[in-house]
Amino acid sequence: MNQKCKRILKVLQSDFPITRQPFKVMAKKLDLDEKELLLKIKRLKNDGVIRRIGAVLNPRPLKIKSSLIGLRVRTDALKNVARFISKCANVSHNYLRCGDYNVWFTFSARAAGEKNKFLKALRQKKGVQDLLVLNSKKQFKIDTRFEF
Repeated sequence: MNQKCKRILKVLQSDFPITRQPFKVMAKKLDLDEKELLLKIKRLKNDGVIRRIGAVLNPRPLKIKSSLIGLRVRTDALKNVARFISKCANVSHNYLRCGDYNVWFTFSARAAGEKNKFLKALRQKKGVQDLLVLNSKKQFKIDTRFEF
């Protein structure tokens, strides 16, 4: 990754302009043409360096509750179960891990009913053998910034 891309990533994660034309402002700040900036961002996204561009909101003031959920899933069903979980807009992280509980994800919602409805559907998925719900009590960190 060249220095130009590293500078773009730094601005994207730490200094994203809140304006009607954020990429125009970013391009000027980075001394780039806006089209060039957008092409580089698109390439970084296509290469898997950037997963998404969007706000990271603090769930507490918005009355959103988060849970870490662990599943014990049969190996032959992992792909389908993981796909089902990842399609849910309330899921922010979804990981395959070693151990009895081999799938872990974070689920966030305002209403407990949303989570319960999703978990009911998840329990019925082929290969799901057990489910563990760990509700968030205290948040220690919301921000992650990477050095380039």
